[in-house]
Amino acid sequence: MPVLLLQVNSPDTLRWQSAREQADSENRRRLRDLRPLCPLLPKLYAVSAFCTKLRFYAATKTEGVVPPVSPCDPRTAFADTNPPNRWNSDVLEEEGANLPKQSVAEIIARIYLSDVKSKEEGANLPKQSVAEIIARIYLSDGALVRF
Repeated sequence: MPVLLLQVNSPDTLRWQSAREQADSENRRRLRDLRPLCPLLPKLYAVSAFCTKLRFYAATKTEGVVPPVSPCDPRTAFADTNPPNRWNSDVLEEEGANLPKQSVAEIIARIYLSDVKSKEEGANLPKQSVAEIIARIYLSDGALVRF
């Protein structure tokens, strides 16, 4: 079963560098911890939220956690490796509202695909087509999620 981790942070803490670092570190650690427990899943997902501001993560076997960790220059001890603009999807804006829908639609479709693959009687179904239909139903605007 595909996994989606949702981390909800206190809205007023987005301004604090330490809160952003902690949120980023926790999501990465949780995805790394879950990756070996879910060997059959191609991708695990995580969302970090500060009020309406979202940051998306994914973990695969080959790529690790995406987006990659921002490098820190050791000469600048106070470098902000997770500035507030990394939480750049706002669910109150059209583009930001569609990103969570697309992620959830992909998860729903993957659940269906993995369920069909595990059942003999479903072997003759057009799996990709059915998954796309499910994704379209979930997305209110009819946008298509590609896998």
